[in-house]
Order: sequence, then structure tokens, then C-alpha cells
Amino acid sequence: MLGVTDNGVGMDQHTLRHAFDPFFSAKKAGRRKGMGLAKALRWIESSGGSIRIESQPGVGTRVIILLPAVRESVESVIPRAKQVR
Repeated sequence: MLGVTDNGVGMDQHTLRHAFDPFFSAKKAGRRKGMGLAKALRWIESSGGSIRIESQPGVGTRVIILLPAVRESVESVIPRAKQVR
């Protein structure tokens, strides 16, 4: 589990419902619209995990990411890079 919490402005219910929608932004028109949460959701779910956002306006936001455990060592899943001399 990975959890990140902030005490920022938080999100209203409309923003929270659409947070994972591609190109959704609560910012004014003309600003860059991101793909960050949509890409994160796709990556996390394709890895067998899940992500949840809890938020309240004026209180802040908490993001919880759950990823499956791996029984193998990191080295067996991701081969070591060749050392460059």
C-alpha cells in the first residue's frame, strides 16, 4: 500500500467523480489538461492493483494505491543492468 495525503484545497464531488477521466481538468479553459491520473489508473490496474481517492473541499486529499505483493526478489523480476566500464 502506498498512501499520499495533503492538506490542500481538496476536490468537490464533481471533480472527484471525473478525476480519472482522460483530459479532465478542474482548471480554467486554456490551461494544459493532464493525463496523469488516467495513465496512473491504467498502469496500476494493469499491474493487478487499485487506486482510490478520498477528498473534501477545504480539508485535503488522500490517494491510496494498492499493488499486489511479489514473491520473487526484485533481481529475479527485473534483471540487473549491465555494468558499464
